[in-house]
Amino acid sequence: MPRSARYPLMEKQGRVWYARLDVPRDLRHHFADDQHPAGRRVLAKSTGERDATEAHAVAQPILDGWKARFAELRSGGKTATQVRAEQLARKYAKAKKLDPDEAEYIKLVEVFDFAARELLGASARAWHERLAAFDLDPAAVIRSMPAGTGAVERVEEITGNRTPFLAKIPGYRAAQVDGLDQKTIYGYSLDRASLFHKS
Repeated sequence: MPRSARYPLMEKQGRVWYARLDVPRDLRHHFADDQHPAGRRVLAKSTGERDATEAHAVAQPILDGWKARFAELRSGGKTATQVRAEQLARKYAKAKKLDPDEAEYIKLVEVFDFAARELLGASARAWHERLAAFDLDPAAVIRSMPAGTGAVERVEEITGNRTPFLAKIPGYRAAQVDGLDQKTIYGYSLDRASLFHKS
């Protein structure tokens, strides 16, 4: 694929010139998809032009847009772990609609593996040894590890079986206030009495 010394961010494929830009290593996870689960290393887009000068005029705004996106991601982007969790959540939700068995497989294999390795820092070998020791029950393995309860909750969030705790806080507080407002002094006295009379 020939490149032009004059236009180093362009590449000729067949007869057409493409805009081409390497993705910085620390931002690749933002450009992940099904074909590139670890993230794209290169962004490329056809200019539709055969002449290098005309292609450069088309390529320049494309390249500027990519560079602006890199700057935006650097200023307030998500971590690789957050992006991977969101990808798994989308993959699981899609599979759940089409084939519940496939969704369960994704949960048992990919989501729990993600939780063990990315959230708890377990090596692949340690994770598989623990799985064997716990009769291939990934939830039991995760719970047995330090900070495992939080990782299991994250698995439930990814698979849509648990609302993230922070999202529940406003409703929880509102319910508490409603409950307090509805109690009378008599109700509080009954609560206190029941505390002292429990056997």
